Amino acid sequence: MTTPDLHQFWQQTLSDWQASGLSGAAYCKQESLVYHRFVYWRQKLTAARSPASRFKLDPDSPAWHRLRMPEPV
Repeated sequence: MTTPDLHQFWQQTLSDWQASGLSGAAYCKQESLVYHRFVYWRQKLTAARSPASRFKLDPDSPAWHRLRMPEPV
């Protein structure tokens, strides 16, 4: 497989995995994929996206949470 073919294969595989609702390990077992290759390509293709797109906040969730520390004894 050429590099563009590999990119396309893993893009589709990762898309199918996300739609499956399975964990990465369970999906790889079901599809007879090597898990460490799955993780490699997931990281590689995620890093290829712009950094800003990886860190977008969910507009419905608060960006900050107030934590309360217990009173000292």
